[in-house]
Amino acid sequence: MATKICKSCRSEIHAQASICPHCRSKQPRSPSLALGLIILFVGIAFVAGTDKSIEKLTPQQNEVAASQQTEAAQQSQTTEKERPQQQAKEEKKEPPPPPPTPAIGEKISSEYFQYIKKQRHWECQEAIVRRAEYGIRAPGLIYGTSYNADVYLRFSRMSVMVDGDGNMNLAGDEAEAQNGAGTWVGVKYFCTINVNTLEVRDVALLRGRFID
Repeated sequence: MATKICKSCRSEIHAQASICPHCRSKQPRSPSLALGLIILFVGIAFVAGTDKSIEKLTPQQNEVAASQQTEAAQQSQTTEKERPQQQAKEEKKEPPPPPPTPAIGEKISSEYFQYIKKQRHWECQEAIVRRAEYGIRAPGLIYGTSYNADVYLRFSRMSVMVDGDGNMNLAGDEAEAQNGAGTWVGVKYFCTINVNTLEVRDVALLRGRFID
């Protein structure tokens, strides 16, 4: 049985007693019942308000909401279908056209120099490496030193104009070649290219450095 203490005589009495059987003093009502009633009324009011708010949506409004959801789904599907097509278009982009080819006796532009290097760098490099009888080395592409078949030659110079045979030269001197005695010496290297056919005509490997 639940009990409580009388506020006047401090005797133990029944929890629901409104009058103490010992001192006949009135007892305050337990707040638990009133609190429970308040919580109950608040809950009923909340549910009723929620039901009313749901009931406010008319059939027309429900139809509009469903239509908006359908349109959003269709747009998402369309985007997914268009994405591969867009990627294919980007992959099909053609490279920019090459710069104008200089004529005989015409000055070579820096744009054409960069274009020729990109087109014939590796072919020139392989031909120069074959000319190095005992070995060749140069600074690595990223770090360290590269040797022989793995060497990376930098072409930092070019001829000023196209010669009478329609050729131009790529050149550089950031390398060393080994002589018969096993000594590494500085060298400068050349690659002659025809500007019309882009054919590598000749290469040369000479001892020494360029003097600016």
